[in-house]
Amino acid sequence: TLGPLLANLPEGHRSAPEPEAMRGLYSKSWSLELLKSLLSSMDEGQDWICDSGIVGEICSSPEQVRDCLDRLSATGHSQVVIKGPFGAAGQDQIRLAIKHDSETDSFEATMTGAKTAWLQRLLRDFGEVVVEPWLAGRIDLSAQFMTEPDRPIRFLGITRFVTDARGQYAGSFIHHKVAGLDEDERRFL
Repeated sequence: TLGPLLANLPEGHRSAPEPEAMRGLYSKSWSLELLKSLLSSMDEGQDWICDSGIVGEICSSPEQVRDCLDRLSATGHSQVVIKGPFGAAGQDQIRLAIKHDSETDSFEATMTGAKTAWLQRLLRDFGEVVVEPWLAGRIDLSAQFMTEPDRPIRFLGITRFVTDARGQYAGSFIHHKVAGLDEDERRFL
């Protein structure tokens, strides 16, 4: 455990936070709600983060997942990803191709027995999943920040990393962070 390291912390900060109190901060549903809040507070034309139409939904039952897939299909999305609330580095997620054919139930057509069991396990264990459209990635980035009590949040930097076709972490760039990027992508970084 990390208990012995607590003595090295400044006075007044030597107790470890309760794991349950911190748990929500690591949940995809918490991040999703934060993104929705940020987007709703932005002025018209300031949607540089993303369009609100691609923000995922929190679902707590197979029926809610089915309804979400139907809504995403109706807005033209052909692939979605269902994520467990605490998966990291592309783990604990499944991708589905959804059909735009009104005569076919896209949920039933895409959910194999293994995928259905996976979904039921996550709903049983965590009570929810996040359903999002699958977006074609251009750049995978991670931003690091330092938070300290009674101090402003400090931006430390950005790391560019590589993912495979399933969105799973494959490695990080340690040199030439802009290698292989077009002019707009380099300017963004």
